[in-house]
Amino acid sequence: MSKDRKKWSILLALGLTICSTLTGCGGKKEIKTVNVKVQEASKIVIPVKDKDSFYYIDANGKKLFDKEFSYAGAFQDGMAVVEKKGKTGYIDTKGNYCVKPIYDQGSDMTNGYAVVEKNGQYGYIKQSGTIAIEPRYEEAYTFAKNGLARIKRNGKYGFINAQGEEVIKAVYLTASDFDGHGNAIVQTKSGYGAIDQKGVQTVACQYDSMGAFSKDGLALICQNDLYGYVDRTGTVIVKPKYENARDFGDNKMAAVFRATRWCYINTNGKEVLKPTYVKAWDFVGGRALFQKNKKFGYLGTDFEYAIDPDYEKAREFSENGLAVVCMDGKFGVIDRYGNQIAKAEYNDIQDFGDTGYTIVQKNGKYGIMNAKGKITAKIQYQAIGAISAIN
Repeated sequence: MSKDRKKWSILLALGLTICSTLTGCGGKKEIKTVNVKVQEASKIVIPVKDKDSFYYIDANGKKLFDKEFSYAGAFQDGMAVVEKKGKTGYIDTKGNYCVKPIYDQGSDMTNGYAVVEKNGQYGYIKQSGTIAIEPRYEEAYTFAKNGLARIKRNGKYGFINAQGEEVIKAVYLTASDFDGHGNAIVQTKSGYGAIDQKGVQTVACQYDSMGAFSKDGLALICQNDLYGYVDRTGTVIVKPKYENARDFGDNKMAAVFRATRWCYINTNGKEVLKPTYVKAWDFVGGRALFQKNKKFGYLGTDFEYAIDPDYEKAREFSENGLAVVCMDGKFGVIDRYGNQIAKAEYNDIQDFGDTGYTIVQKNGKYGIMNAKGKITAKIQYQAIGAISAIN
């Protein structure tokens, strides 16, 4: 966590698309629907801001804990970071302090540890509230699943273990957290590359930029303003030759840009669709957002229209098969078959997560909607933070 507190999760008015049609490119009507699991409202905990104070509600808008704070974060690992009188602490799922507010800042509890700041230095505490690593770093970030955390010391980035041992020396200009396969993207004076959890370079630091590895094990690279892909061993799979490119999606396809249009390639680098679209995005849940002329729609994995390009703007589908969409300047929700879940009448809607709830905004106020399109907590709050589920 850097000195600048993470921006509290309030809806951003992103301009994006809806589909109100059930017809594909052949005009045949879809009759399928998406069944999204909606968790029990009483198991949902949401930080809200009302009358300049923060507190928690469930998905139905019922106030929890009967406590108010000057800041309240989302629950993670059974704890939430809160602020009172300028100091940061942590509460449990019953609203009781498990870590008293004595720190200047604190991150979410992740993988058993949280980053805390005291007197401009960063360290770590355990879930019990005991100090795991004394605050001594310029920056510190949460521990990854492999037990390593990114830190900044003397202006450079490295990695420590839970005992505070610097297992990968702080020598990098920038670094990412480790992913689930034990790879981190790093930058040296020579460029961007990747290392494994032993600090061994797996991709030579020679690129102008480098993205994270996709599920298929390929990472986007840029060299001399052209984009290509490498695998986890550093082998170039697709030479940098595209003017723009995106990560590989869940159907082993990536959107790439050449000759003024976007098309798709497979993991071997073969173009499976000629350059066609003004803009194109990754496949998520079997749907890819695209722009043709000035309108947006969605492709199926066969590259046929799943939802016709009839809309002003659009967002990619969430993993649960729902997309936030916009028509006539207002946002609504559709499913992957084009069925309308929520009418386009809101100023903004956040993407759905795995709880089955999301945040909506209307006329400067915020509320909660479920995946059926029903408003469960009134649109009356100044701001709403991240939605989380508790046992």
